[in-house]
Parts: sequence; structure tokens; C-alpha cells
Amino acid sequence: MFALSRSLVRVAAQQTSRTRTLHKGVQSTPSFRVHEEEVGGVKQRFNYRSEIVDSWKLDRSHRNVWVSFAFIIIIGFTAFIYVKGTTMNDLNCHEKLGSDSMEEGRAPGTKSDSSQSSNPVQTSFSQKPVYERRFGAELTGEDVHLINELGKLPKEELLNRVNNLRNTVFVLDQEQEYQLTRARLMGIDTTPKPTPIKKENP
Repeated sequence: MFALSRSLVRVAAQQTSRTRTLHKGVQSTPSFRVHEEEVGGVKQRFNYRSEIVDSWKLDRSHRNVWVSFAFIIIIGFTAFIYVKGTTMNDLNCHEKLGSDSMEEGRAPGTKSDSSQSSNPVQTSFSQKPVYERRFGAELTGEDVHLINELGKLPKEELLNRVNNLRNTVFVLDQEQEYQLTRARLMGIDTTPKPTPIKKENP
């Protein structure tokens, strides 16, 4: 928008300077006009130069240039004010950090303002932690030994073991799918069927 305005202003300035030179008596750039003549029964078109410019045409073009220049300035200023106003309005934030408008989509572990004010989170180590660490309780001695071994490995070796584990899981998944499909085709159902309840006749 601003680049277009600058180009139009440049064209208007060139037109104004050209009009001023014409007013001083300098001849304008010759323009071409088409003239038709009939030569030997055939119409031919000729181009000839016309360097005569009327004074009233010069005044009219000069006035049109200034009107166009003023119109461009007004449009550019209006567009600038509009863009600036919309940008500032978009940057305004009307949401508060403690807003309950997104209560349904709240992330796990967050609380509302009332619960936070009544039960603030304690950061001291003497208080009971917010979550219970069951990670160590579920591990066996072999698991701890394996974790210690993995922690001593370099990065490349650890990545290789992770890739091998992923490939193994993929192969086992394919094997399980194959066995389930085979059992279904053979009519072998491993899931126990519920036994129907027999009604005793009175």
C-alpha cells in the first residue's frame, strides 16, 4: 500500500514538473496522432507529430495532478491510521492468568484461584509432595541393575539398544497379529465364553 502510494506520488511529481516546463514555453515531448488518407483507392494510415499544446489543457492537467496528489495523501493517511488501530487492538490481551473460562480444558494438575488461595502449594522439602513416587517401589533388583548399566553406556550405544528394542517390539507385534489371525481362521477362541444361566423350573 505504501509502496503504491510512493510510486503514485513520484508520477504526480514528474507530471507537475513537466507541466511547469510547458508553462515556461518549452515544447513538450512530441506525441503521435493517426491520420488516414486515401491513396489510389486504398486507405492508408499515417502518423504525424503534434507539438502544439493548448494552455487550457495544461491548466487542467496541472489541476488534476494536484487533486490526485491530495487524494493519494488522504487515502494513505487513512490506511495508516486503520492499520495502526487494528494492530494495537489485536495486541491487547483481555484474558487473565486466573481465568476459569477454560476450566474444562485445564491441564492436569492445575487448580482454580479459590483452591490455590485456600491450599497454596508448599515448596519446602519438609511438606508432603504433591505426587507420590511409585517408580522406585515398582522396580525389582534386576530392573535397578539394568538401569545402572544403561546409565553407564555412551550415547551411541544407548541409541542402538533403543532401536533394537523398538525393532523387537515391532516383530513381536507382527507375530501376535499373525497368531491371532491364524487362531481365528482355525476356529480357536482363547477368550472364555460366559456360561448361560439355567433357569430352574418351579
